[in-house]
Amino acid sequence: QQADEHEYRLAPGTDEALLTYFTKLPKGPAFGNGRTARQTFESMVERHAGRVAALTEASTDDLTLLYPEDLPDLP
Repeated sequence: QQADEHEYRLAPGTDEALLTYFTKLPKGPAFGNGRTARQTFESMVERHAGRVAALTEASTDDLTLLYPEDLPDLP
């Protein structure tokens, strides 16, 4: 939902990677579903921006697709 709202799309395999990420994510007493989802999306956008910044020419797909490698590392 957040990706759609910010005009990003999920590349093939990213939805499965997200499911795996959230399944493996430690869920302590301070865990919050919405907050964690927002923080994960923000981290993905930051990593995406770093990846795209290294490109000499970026296509529309380069600018809008989030890939599994954009997921943050698990704590």
